[in-house]
Amino acid sequence: MSKFFKRFYLGIVLVFLYVPILVLIIQSFNGGKSRAKWEGFSLRWYEELLHDQAILGALQVTLSVALIAMVFSTLLGTLAAIGIYSMKRRPRTLLTSVSNITLTNAEIITGVSLMLLFVFLGKF
Repeated sequence: MSKFFKRFYLGIVLVFLYVPILVLIIQSFNGGKSRAKWEGFSLRWYEELLHDQAILGALQVTLSVALIAMVFSTLLGTLAAIGIYSMKRRPRTLLTSVSNITLTNAEIITGVSLMLLFVFLGKF
């Protein structure tokens, strides 16, 4: 029974994550201006998108920044991995522990925030 609930919960989470994206994709082909009423299949909005210079310029800047960030982060990550691999055991352990602080920091803040919420609501 527990396996069923785990899969059911996962299914619900996936539905809540992906159904809005699917609705947005479907509505992007709506011929009318209103998203409340379906006025037929159309590529009108994509046609207007390709003729709008401001949006195309923003797309070009976005792709350029993404490409530069990708190259920079790949190089930096590769150099860091080579450097960490070639370190002695003790400094490597210290460095990986320090770098994991940023990963656990968000979880700690979330936990403290939830604890404060429960205390405020009188549930704890």
